[in-house]
Amino acid sequence: MMSTLDGTIKERWTYFPKLINLIWSQMRLKEKIVFVLITLASGIFPVLALILLQQVIDTFIHVIAGEVSLDKAIYGTLAVAVVIWLSSLLEAVHQWQSTVIRELIKIRLQEQLLLRAASFPYSDFESPDTYDRLSMAQRGLDNSLRTFEELFTLVLQLNMAAGLLIYVGSIHYGFPILLLAGSVFVQLVQGRLNKAKYILDKKHTQTQRKLNYLNVLITGKEDAAEIRLFGLQSYFLNKRMSAFMQLRSERLDLEKTALKSRIWPGVGEQCTFLLVIVGVVLLIARGSLTVGYYASFLGAAERFRDSANTLLRSLVQIDGDLRYFRNVIDVLEQRSEHASGEKKVFLPTEPLRIQLHSVSFTYSGSDEAVLRHVSLCIEPGESVALIGRNGAGKTTLIKLILGLYKPTEGFITVNGVDLNDICPVWWHSRTAAILQEFVQYEGSVAENIAYGHLAKEQDLESIHLAAEFSGASEFIEALPEKYTTQLGKQFDEAGTDLSIGQWQKLALARAYLCNAPLLILDEPASALDAGAEADMYRRFQQMSIGKSVVWISHHLASTQIADRIVVLDQGRIVEEGSHAELIGCRGMYAEMYAIQSYLYEAK
Repeated sequence: MMSTLDGTIKERWTYFPKLINLIWSQMRLKEKIVFVLITLASGIFPVLALILLQQVIDTFIHVIAGEVSLDKAIYGTLAVAVVIWLSSLLEAVHQWQSTVIRELIKIRLQEQLLLRAASFPYSDFESPDTYDRLSMAQRGLDNSLRTFEELFTLVLQLNMAAGLLIYVGSIHYGFPILLLAGSVFVQLVQGRLNKAKYILDKKHTQTQRKLNYLNVLITGKEDAAEIRLFGLQSYFLNKRMSAFMQLRSERLDLEKTALKSRIWPGVGEQCTFLLVIVGVVLLIARGSLTVGYYASFLGAAERFRDSANTLLRSLVQIDGDLRYFRNVIDVLEQRSEHASGEKKVFLPTEPLRIQLHSVSFTYSGSDEAVLRHVSLCIEPGESVALIGRNGAGKTTLIKLILGLYKPTEGFITVNGVDLNDICPVWWHSRTAAILQEFVQYEGSVAENIAYGHLAKEQDLESIHLAAEFSGASEFIEALPEKYTTQLGKQFDEAGTDLSIGQWQKLALARAYLCNAPLLILDEPASALDAGAEADMYRRFQQMSIGKSVVWISHHLASTQIADRIVVLDQGRIVEEGSHAELIGCRGMYAEMYAIQSYLYEAK
C-alpha cells in the first residue's frame, strides 16, 4: 500500500463518513427536506426536457409534411418551456439553499473549532506546532464548506448523469463509455495536482503565519510607535516581501506544472466527444435516428459529458479536501484539558492550603529546567511575596499554581488533593490573577471590570466598588462617559486610550470583583509611579484580607507587608522568611534590598 505525506486514498476516505455526519448534523430538518427534494427532482427534469424536445422537433417535421396539426407542436413547445423553467427554478433554489446552509454550517463549525481551541491547555500555546495545527484546521474548515457544496453538486450530478446515461446509451453503449473515458483522464491529472497543492500548503503553513504576523506588525497600532521611532518600516516590509516571494515562487512553479499537465488530457477529452458526434452522424446517415432524436441527443451528450466531468471533478475535489478536513477532525477530536472521561474533583471546603512537592518544570523543546525541586506551602490566608532576579522562575511558578502548566516532576496539592485531579474550571473560579501580559479589552470601562466576574455584569454597584478599591475610579470619573466610555480605537474612532498604569488598575479591579480565595499578582504595580504604587499596596492590603495571596514584585519596599518572602535563584528557593529575618541573614534578599535602598536614597 502506497504511503504518502497525506496518507493513502483509503486513509483519506475513512474521514468521509465523519464529514457527512458532521455536515448532516448541522442541518435543520427543513434544510434536509429541501435537500432531498431537490436531489430527487435533479435526476428527472433534464431527461424529461430532452425527451420533450425530441418529440417537439419530430412533431414540427410532421407539421411541415402536413401530417399533424400545428396545435400539437405548440403544446409540446409550451411543455418544453415549462420544464426548462422548472429546471432553472430548481437550480436557483439549489444555489440559494447551498449558500444559506453553507453560512449556517460555517458559523456552527467555526464555533466548535474555537471552543475546542479554547479548551487547549495553556502550555500548548508555547509550541509553534499548535499554531500550525489551528491554521491548517481553519483552512480545513474553509475547504470543508467547499466540500459541502461539492457533495451537494455530487448528488445532483449523480442523479442527472444516471438519467442522461440511460438516454445517451439507448443508442449505443459505447457512447457513454467514450465520454466517461475522456473525463476520467482529466480528473486523474487534477487529483495529482490537488495532492501537490496540499503538500505545498502544508509546507507553507509556518511561512504564511509569519507573513500574517508581519502584516499585523506593520499595520497595527500597538507596535506603530516603536517601529517608527526605530525606523523599522522598510526592514519589516522587506522581510514581508521576502516571505511573500518565497511563497509566490513555489506556487507559480506548481501552477506552471499544472498548466502543462492539463493540456493533453483536455485534448483527449475533446477527441472522445468528437468521436461520439461522428458516431451519431453515421447512425443518422444510415437512417437509424430521426432529426429530433439527433438534436436532443447532441444536447444529452453535451450535458452528460458536463455532468460526468462535474461528477468526477467533485469526487477529485472532495478527495483533495479530505486532506484538509483531517486537520479539522484532529483538532475537534483532540482531548481537551477538561476531558469528560476523566474524573475531576471539586473541593467544597475552604480555606485553601496549597503545597508544592519537589516541583520541577522544563519548557517543551528545552533541556534547561526553569524550576528545580521547589517545595513550598501556602497556608490559608497567608500572603507570600516571590522575589528573585529576572529568569529565576517566579512567573513560571505562579502559572504552575494556577494550573496553566503541569509540573515536569513533582506535584501540587490543594487541601491534600493533586491539582491534576481537580476540575480546572472549578479551580480557576477560585483564583483571581493579574499576570504581566494582562489583556486590554476593546470595550467599555464597565465591561473591562465585569470580565472578572460575568455574573456581576449588571451589578453596577459591585463594579463601582471594585474600581474604588483598585484606584481606577478617580480616572474613570474624569472620562467622557465614565463607566460606559469605550476604550480603544480599533473599532471606534471616538474611543479613549488609557495609559498602561490605568489599564493595570482596571486589571486589579477585575481581580477584586472576582473575589476569589486565592489572589495571584505578577508585578501588579510595575506601571505605576511611586505615589500610585504606595496607594495601590494600601488598597491591596484591604483587598487581600482573608485571602491567600501570592505576588511577584521587583520593588522590595512592598514586600514588607507580606507574611513571608520567598527568594528564588536559578529555579530554586534559596531564602525564605519575613523581611526582618531575611535582612538579618545578610543573604541575596538583604543584598538586593540594600542596592534598591541606595538607589532611592541617591535620588
